[in-house]
Amino acid sequence: MLRDWPGRHETLREIRPQGVLTLRGQRMTFDEIGQIIGATRQQAERIAKGRRKAKSAVESSDRSGSRHQIGR
Repeated sequence: MLRDWPGRHETLREIRPQGVLTLRGQRMTFDEIGQIIGATRQQAERIAKGRRKAKSAVESSDRSGSRHQIGR
């Protein structure tokens, strides 16, 4: 089952925005949609817009290879 996870995760990432947009088309708010899918209003809105979770400043600097030293 875990071996199939990457493919299933990608499928979910494709299906969720469609579902959220369908519910928006039925004049539901992002708050209502979030309650239905078990997410916050902000998460439902990001899903509808096709955006992933925002990176924190620490994650961004770690991935870019930059290192910032505080106090030097």
